[in-house]
Amino acid sequence: MFAGCVTFALTACGEANTSIDRQVESQLTIASGVYGQTTSVDDVGSNSPQYFPMTLSVFNSEDHNAALANARSDERGFYEIQLSPGEYTICTSFDRCTPLPVSDGQCIRLDYEFSVGPGWSAPRVRSCAR
Repeated sequence: MFAGCVTFALTACGEANTSIDRQVESQLTIASGVYGQTTSVDDVGSNSPQYFPMTLSVFNSEDHNAALANARSDERGFYEIQLSPGEYTICTSFDRCTPLPVSDGQCIRLDYEFSVGPGWSAPRVRSCAR
């Protein structure tokens, strides 16, 4: 009888697989700046990514003392921050940062995966014009 419970528990855990919708561009409302999606992956086992709301802050690239802008990603991990052209740094609330150069009319997609692995994605630049 105990073996049946173990088999059931393993099957139930293996089926808990959530799919992430990565198509967030339709939610953009900014004219220039940064946007993306925040997710988390449990590093134990072969788990799939989950949506992971978090706070992100943008700093002047030369001064990390005071944030110029903050945003909290929503329940599906989407965030966006309107920025003027310039050189910035974007950071998570736990100080994982990456450079963020912004040109006029550009929207830079930066996703963040919270885990022992990737962290910030490679930036993908697109026009913000709608």
